Amino acid sequence: MPVASLTHLTEFLFLLNAFVIQGPGFMEPDTLQDKAKALLLFAQNGDATAYKEVLADIRMKKKRDERLLEHHRKRQKQLEASIRNDQTRLPKNPTVADSILRGIETSKGLLKNHKLGEIGSQKFLDARVKQEEAFIKACQLIEKERQRAGGKPTLLLQFLAQFATFVGPDSGRGFVSIPLRDKVKALVLFANDGDTREHKKVLAAIHQKKKEAEVLLRKVQGFVKELEDKLRADQLLLAKTEGDTSGIEKRIAATKRGIRNWQGCVAETCEQIPARVREEKAWVEARRLIEKARATQKK
Repeated sequence: MPVASLTHLTEFLFLLNAFVIQGPGFMEPDTLQDKAKALLLFAQNGDATAYKEVLADIRMKKKRDERLLEHHRKRQKQLEASIRNDQTRLPKNPTVADSILRGIETSKGLLKNHKLGEIGSQKFLDARVKQEEAFIKACQLIEKERQRAGGKPTLLLQFLAQFATFVGPDSGRGFVSIPLRDKVKALVLFANDGDTREHKKVLAAIHQKKKEAEVLLRKVQGFVKELEDKLRADQLLLAKTEGDTSGIEKRIAATKRGIRNWQGCVAETCEQIPARVREEKAWVEARRLIEKARATQKK
């Protein structure tokens, strides 16, 4: 395996930190899995369809960020003009001075909010520009690697086969991803210096997340069993009760809703455990690939 392979992999790893943008709560989550899968498809057979879709999505979000930034700037100018106008009117209209002053204070509060909004929007726009550049560079790097390899597996191309798995599913539906920056840091340290400490920390974190999912699954399954027992008891009581049974019927309906909700949680938690197993295997394989490349480099 050529020495250049390790260099190309390290270059790719440095691009990854720009792949995901942590936005405020009102923004839709920025996913990593779609980017990882798009790059893998391109690496495997040169299929750029998914890559183009992801790039179009990034550019769409960048335009949205640009519009939001422009909105904040436009509103600041309008509010500043409104404040100046009200300050001019104030001495000429003493009978409505209190109303004008309240209007000025309200405008000042809105102005402050839009100034903070401008700062935040500029921050996210800058991050989106870096994200777009990093994604394009990653694809260009893969294309060079494909041409250089001539159909043979290289470290970077083999690594990409593990990439979409070891990053773990995107956070959501009860799944909390281990930060990508932690994984990138661990692999870069190992690739450059052979330092495995950060890699071991990430591996321990994956084990811990898997253990937590197993504990949660047992707990949730216990809740479901308790509710099912309660449901059976109420159904027996309903069959024996004469007269008004509306209270029992309402309780049964509520218990059934609870069972459905907790069963959904069981299903989500069940998905986490095999996902963590796959993440762990891919994370270990990523280290093995780098270890093999380092050994080749020393020869």
